[in-house]
Amino acid sequence: MSAHYVVSTSIVASRPILAVRARLTVAELPTQIPALLHRVYDAVAGQDLLDGQNVVVYRGLGPAFDVEIGVGLKRATGPWEGLAVTETPAGEAAHTTHWGEYSAIPRAHDAVFAWCIANERALAGPSWEVYGHWSDDPAGRRTDVYHLLNRETGNPP
Repeated sequence: MSAHYVVSTSIVASRPILAVRARLTVAELPTQIPALLHRVYDAVAGQDLLDGQNVVVYRGLGPAFDVEIGVGLKRATGPWEGLAVTETPAGEAAHTTHWGEYSAIPRAHDAVFAWCIANERALAGPSWEVYGHWSDDPAGRRTDVYHLLNRETGNPP
């Protein structure tokens, strides 16, 4: 199935998340994202602290990169052993929405990269994914993909 991505820009505010920080490779993401999310949910079980939106923040690129895998917080509290209260980036971001299997999310990132090149916009570094509610039907799985942009044009990815 070929996906068509519409990329737009907007000013986004940061939002707090309770997360596990890790250094992972792309190959480790499919198994580690669910496992690390379970650590977050288990740590605050029975407390009304999470907003239920899973978030993965990527800081850097390469064969291994730093990630924050967590869940949106209704309010910042803590501390929790092995977890960090952190936040998503804020500023102007390029955004697209992916519908479908999680394994195809890299196509959404590629669409943002292509948009940046076509529009002569440079990336500022961090990117993040915000996952919609689970659906047994892969076509109903929504993932919003964001890439923080530099304030100036030029030097696309």
